[in-house]
Amino acid sequence: MSTDTTQILTAIWRQVLAVAAVSPDDDFFDLGGDSFRATQLAVLVGERLGVAASPSLAFDRPSLAGQVRWVEAARR
Repeated sequence: MSTDTTQILTAIWRQVLAVAAVSPDDDFFDLGGDSFRATQLAVLVGERLGVAASPSLAFDRPSLAGQVRWVEAARR
């Protein structure tokens, strides 16, 4: 996994979920995520990582590591 992608996505999670720390195995919904925050996540992933994401990203891949892998595949 790309360190840059992980760092950017971690920062997005921290912002959207208002949490101090996030680890790769954390679950978006266990940290307080909901459908509104999933929409925010999708918008910020598009803005900061340059890939078109939908709110289903959080539902289909709730772990940070899973989302990082998806973003990196989408960027290729």
